[in-house]
Amino acid sequence: MNVNRQRLLTYQQLIGELDAGHPKLSNRIDEVIFDDIRGVRVVLEGSGIAVFLGKEDYRRRLNSALDVLDAIRRKDAEALNVLRIDDAEKLLSGAQIAYINASEPKRVIVGLFE
Repeated sequence: MNVNRQRLLTYQQLIGELDAGHPKLSNRIDEVIFDDIRGVRVVLEGSGIAVFLGKEDYRRRLNSALDVLDAIRRKDAEALNVLRIDDAEKLLSGAQIAYINASEPKRVIVGLFE
């Protein structure tokens, strides 16, 4: 199967998973980037934050990243602790997020601009 066809199938799977539950999440995505090794990366609408989703379980992984962003927005240090987020103090003091790696949803990693 050629690369473009595989990417189209992956895109269709991504959108299908993101919109399978309530609320639909595809409207939170501004851009989809394909990486043959790492899988899918999306750029969130409005913030421009890249979220690495890997190669499966897209909705659950995006929800994990959105939970982290919501905790940061609420300045909820306890929630960040429960989510096992490093650098919570920096995040709560306004450090800029470069990316979120949610390819392992049990251990979301937030990358900061240095």
